[in-house]
Amino acid sequence: MLNGFPTEKLKLYKRSGTIIENVEGLVDGKMIFTDDTSISLEEGDIFERELPGGSIERYEIIDRGFYRGMGSFPDNYQATVRKLTDIQRATPIKPTYNITAKQVNIANDNSNINVNQYNNVDIDELNSLIASVRQNIPQNICAEDLEIIDDNLKIIESEFLQSEPKKGFIKTAITGLKTIKGTIEFTAAITTLYMFIAKIFGWPSP
Repeated sequence: MLNGFPTEKLKLYKRSGTIIENVEGLVDGKMIFTDDTSISLEEGDIFERELPGGSIERYEIIDRGFYRGMGSFPDNYQATVRKLTDIQRATPIKPTYNITAKQVNIANDNSNINVNQYNNVDIDELNSLIASVRQNIPQNICAEDLEIIDDNLKIIESEFLQSEPKKGFIKTAITGLKTIKGTIEFTAAITTLYMFIAKIFGWPSP
């Protein structure tokens, strides 16, 4: 379906923690198109593309947009995405290697790694704590505060997908969450998330 279009190789970060390399797709503004249906796209997954010069752009999937093929057109995804605000420079990987498989679970010393584990962080637990914050958002919250919460949680999620999360970004995001006044349950969920992250970076307890 995408023959003749300027496609590129993208990296897909699944919410489960799995990383899928070399997904051929077409990035077009707020849409990403791919006919690689060997993968399963889900809302909340993040596409990553590397730009000339080593900069990185990330796009969160809002609507995966799966469509059944007809005739000569294959099944395909026409995903609606939201560009994340953090653009970072790619860190060179040594040693270099070529990836031919769709999914990669390797380490630099050729040892096995757990795709649900990054930087000694339990990604499943982190996702659970972030989900708890979202579940306890007060029902009467204003749209501006809701956007602040969503943006800061996305920053935390995105940073922990990196090999070297930026502590400053994460601390700023936590601070942003703390500025939102809510219920006891909401405040407790944020505090629990902070304590989890504080143990990772050696920050003081609240």
